[in-house]
Amino acid sequence: MFRLRGTTLAARTVLSRLRAQRAARGVALAAVATALTAAALATADDARGDDPDRTVVRTDQGAVRGAVGERARVFQGIPYAAPPVGDRRWRPPEPAPGWDGTRDARKPGPRCPRPLDGRVVGDEDCLYLNVTTPPHVTVGADKPVVVWLHGGEPPHRGRPPHRAGDPVEATGLAEREDAVVVTVHHRLGAFGHLAHPAFGDSGNFALADQQAALHWVKRNARAFGGDPDRMTLTGARSARASICAQLRSPDAAHLFDHTEVPGGACSAGERRRELPRALREGREFAARAGCVERDTGRAAACLRRLSTAAVAAASGPDERYGPVYGTRPLPASATGGDGPPGGAVSPG
Repeated sequence: MFRLRGTTLAARTVLSRLRAQRAARGVALAAVATALTAAALATADDARGDDPDRTVVRTDQGAVRGAVGERARVFQGIPYAAPPVGDRRWRPPEPAPGWDGTRDARKPGPRCPRPLDGRVVGDEDCLYLNVTTPPHVTVGADKPVVVWLHGGEPPHRGRPPHRAGDPVEATGLAEREDAVVVTVHHRLGAFGHLAHPAFGDSGNFALADQQAALHWVKRNARAFGGDPDRMTLTGARSARASICAQLRSPDAAHLFDHTEVPGGACSAGERRRELPRALREGREFAARAGCVERDTGRAAACLRRLSTAAVAAASGPDERYGPVYGTRPLPASATGGDGPPGGAVSPG
């Protein structure tokens, strides 16, 4: 600092007034800047739809609270469709209802029913998904999105089936790919692939579940820090048939941008489950379950009244089920994704 020497009283008065005016203007500008910053942060928070602590994200159904650890942010048990139970069994998935407040997403949803060691494990109310991100990823990060289908891994004694979608493995995938990872639970076996004249153009309920989940991810990816325009569909080896079917289904067009097909690219010569065979197997299923009815309405009602255990008991070998070709969702002539072995395929 320095002092003006030899200044008159009038000059000192003018200088004092100038300093006061500059100080007043500085305070005013600081106040404006503070207000603008606060408004910008508030707008960003509204756009992000997530809590500053990164544990809360607002989806189009409502807010969910997950958990943040050193390795990942994890949100579990988020419903992407209504429970396929009662009259909704063996129907295409319906939208999941929304909720008020904040839903606890720190525990996984039920797994879909599967036979295991002579008993049935899982719950038909099972159309839930999990979202895992790197720990510091939030809205605006625009990370690539990986949608993982477990496909119904064969049961192994001593551990539950299809555990490829659990949060621990999703955490590793999110770390390696620096991506938002979504693991999807969908209907399995007869619950997801039973074809029967009573259900019309049927047999692809699991395919429709997967597409409902892909629609959900498209709508909500940004809220979790993902880019809905960079979505890869992949999964366990047992999900290969589902991934190839999605590549061929006109209903899945524009729902993902890339696939990693386990075991290599889909093959036009691979065995397919065609509608006539699937309908024959469905009538055999109904006979084993005691639902032999000439009237399709009565047959559908009888089949939907069966308990979960009764459906599993009438199902027979699990490998007989899979996507059904020759249907509206999956035309017999569909060839999308067919090609030489390689694994990386873009939807055609």
